[in-house]
Amino acid sequence: MDKKQQKKLYIAGGATGLLVIVLMVLAFLRWQDTAIQNDYDEKVDALTMALNPSSYADAIYPNKANLQLVKDETEVLTKLSDEVRDSLSQLPAQLQGEFSNNSLREQVTQLNRRQLPSLGSPDGATGTETAVVQEYNFETYLSGGMPLAPTHQDRLRLQLAIIEDVVNALIDAAPAVGDKKEVLVTSVKRTVFDKKAEAEETKRTSRRSRNKKVEEIVTAFTGEPIAKELSKEVKRESFELSFRARYGVVAKFLNALKTSQTFYVVNSVKILPVTTLVSEVEAKQATANKPTTRRTRRNASSEESNTPVVEGLANRLVPNPKTASLVDATISFDVYYTEKEEESEGK
Repeated sequence: MDKKQQKKLYIAGGATGLLVIVLMVLAFLRWQDTAIQNDYDEKVDALTMALNPSSYADAIYPNKANLQLVKDETEVLTKLSDEVRDSLSQLPAQLQGEFSNNSLREQVTQLNRRQLPSLGSPDGATGTETAVVQEYNFETYLSGGMPLAPTHQDRLRLQLAIIEDVVNALIDAAPAVGDKKEVLVTSVKRTVFDKKAEAEETKRTSRRSRNKKVEEIVTAFTGEPIAKELSKEVKRESFELSFRARYGVVAKFLNALKTSQTFYVVNSVKILPVTTLVSEVEAKQATANKPTTRRTRRNASSEESNTPVVEGLANRLVPNPKTASLVDATISFDVYYTEKEEESEGK
């Protein structure tokens, strides 16, 4: 390339570079004008909204979409609140008419008749079947030691209705054996509020009315305390139920509490096997090999510490169908509820 061509090339390159620089300057100036114009427009819009409140609906927030979202969420929360409130008002049917020691005994007897007394024996032996004598924590009244005070009857009716509902749900979950169900309630604990003397009860009631506070009785099986925001409206009864049944009955019973219309809240579940396969065989072998003389008993006792009764059978034991998966379960739960408002005379 000769010098003349090189000179033309340099001139063309310089012109192109100058043109690019000019275009970049013009683009930058144009961008600045646009940014200034946008900033100006935003300030004008803000001033317009400040002078005209009706234009707030078109603002960034709140706008129509945000307002609709809040409205929809409010409707969902309101529906959920209504469902919870309705559930808190659903309580088991309570005993109507006379509520005395005799009527209480009749209700308790009906629950006991549906249970299988032979489950009280770990080996499942029936023998002479005796009646179930569970009193469901109402023994003070059933023994005739204390009459049903009128001031306690409403709450006792409620506690009895809850216990009946829960125990019947447990019985329904158990398999049938003849005309009874394979389950045995071994213990029931309720919130005991009725052991105070009348003088103490009157004193506490007057003090409560003065302070305008509801004293909540706390037990060992009570769940978390009710929040202060709800304590004036929501009430609670706490219970603990212990029973013997098949392992599968426990899950069915818990599902029944979950699907119940009553607001049951389970606090704890404790499950223990009634007997293990090894202990069952050990007990039978110990009975079969029991020494008959004093000398043989003394010699056998010295050998038992070194030789296990069931040696090498831990993985080859066949369970007894009468005791397989039989467990002792203890379930503590709360019932939350609201008292229904009495209808006015005009309705």
